[in-house]
Amino acid sequence: MRISTICLLVFTGFVARTKTQDHPEVTILLTERHTLFTLGSVYRWDLFKDRMTRHNITSVTTPTAIDYDNVTRRIYWTDISREEIRSSELDGGNNTLVRKLNSVSNPHGMTVDGSAGKIFYTDLGNKVIVRIDISGSNSTVIVSENVSYPIGIIADKTDRKLYWLDHDTDIIESCNYDGSGRTTLVSTGVDAPTGATFNEKTGRLYWCEYNGNVYSILKDGTDRRTHYRNILTKPRLMDIAVFNGFLYIIDRTYRGIRVIPEKLNFTHMGILSSRYFKTLTGIHVFSPNSEETGCADGRYGAGCTSECGLCTGGMSLCEKTTGSCLAGCEPGYKGNFCKEECRPGTYGKRCSPCGKCKQGTTCHHVTGKCPSGCQPGWRGGDTCQQRDCHPGLYGLHCSVPCGHCKSEQTCDSNSGSCPSGCSAGWRGATCKQRCIADYYGEGCRRMCGYCHGDVCNPTTGVCPNGCQPYWKGDVCQDLNVVNLTSSATKSRERFVDALIIAAASRIFKMLM
Repeated sequence: MRISTICLLVFTGFVARTKTQDHPEVTILLTERHTLFTLGSVYRWDLFKDRMTRHNITSVTTPTAIDYDNVTRRIYWTDISREEIRSSELDGGNNTLVRKLNSVSNPHGMTVDGSAGKIFYTDLGNKVIVRIDISGSNSTVIVSENVSYPIGIIADKTDRKLYWLDHDTDIIESCNYDGSGRTTLVSTGVDAPTGATFNEKTGRLYWCEYNGNVYSILKDGTDRRTHYRNILTKPRLMDIAVFNGFLYIIDRTYRGIRVIPEKLNFTHMGILSSRYFKTLTGIHVFSPNSEETGCADGRYGAGCTSECGLCTGGMSLCEKTTGSCLAGCEPGYKGNFCKEECRPGTYGKRCSPCGKCKQGTTCHHVTGKCPSGCQPGWRGGDTCQQRDCHPGLYGLHCSVPCGHCKSEQTCDSNSGSCPSGCSAGWRGATCKQRCIADYYGEGCRRMCGYCHGDVCNPTTGVCPNGCQPYWKGDVCQDLNVVNLTSSATKSRERFVDALIIAAASRIFKMLM
């Protein structure tokens, strides 16, 4: 699988496969709803190993919410088309129906607490919030009044509280696991919320909105912060997860996952993407073999003893569990940790091939500059990536003839452009297009005269078929005034009529 580029810019396959099996891993679980031609999907993306797995699960149509439980070590997800909650092992095996819901159900949000043995889900079909045992038994409606469009829900497993979003009334509420203690945390400044996540170490609740915003509050509703806003393109943000200092946000507009440091704003950001993604819906991020480290920027791993490599965007985009660079490597570096220089003969952001440096030398791994100049027949500043073609030719293989350059100059051997412009009668970037009809000369800026047949030479402006009546000269722009006498009234009238018609024709052409 090839992972596409990230943005700040853009993701470039930031980690290569490794044989190190015991290295801490960060796993992203994703759901993707069905399209006209494909069923829905459940993905597992292991970041350190750069391994994307689409679980081979047949009983899935529109998977939506997804979670992982550390107690049962299983994945749980909802399917709104099948009105089901299902579960499988982390590798997709042992796919099990947890509970079949009623035909009106629309289980859009879900959160799992294995330590309490409970699953909670929002049902926007029945407009309720429901609790079931993790085995799927004992269904209990815990919130039913004044519920309009319940969508995302997340559990605080320490305090055993729930936080949920109402997409219609634009409020954020909380209650205890049994439904008691219901409280409205945010009732203003919310616009179509879609997903929520909770950091139990900091007690901070995060939510994303459909129109491209990400905010957070403390669990008591105070200390509101803005983490991302995009009022121009308003990307469709669908769900959000938090893990070890980073927010992971589904951006359906860009078909990727925005990654933002939890303590910084979106000036430091990466976008993880894959050719597989089309209509992502739910996300959960965790480590199957490591605890959150809480390291400061620039360090990662157990005890925060390891130092990050050269990450694009700086140390703030170094993942604190694995050391992976979430926006790729700085130009000139590669590898799992962006500590390896590009191999000899390559350079830059993607370790691209060097230009044609002099024999026996290689370019600089960061800039691509050739230290001793170019091989014969090559040029291009310091990178030697343009052929030095024979005069009159250009292109990658020096096989394309130049256009009609001014003063018979040769064109640029790379682009074919003429350094001083085009010869008279020619136009375009490579001076291979004739002047459009009725224009001639250098830059095709001069308008043809009153030619018979309305055609002039595009280079000289000469009228090959002569002039219209009452006009003369090579370019037919001089009046041929006859000796009009009182006895030549008809001739004079014909002259005036011809002059009016010619002037009107000229104005019409200028307006075209």
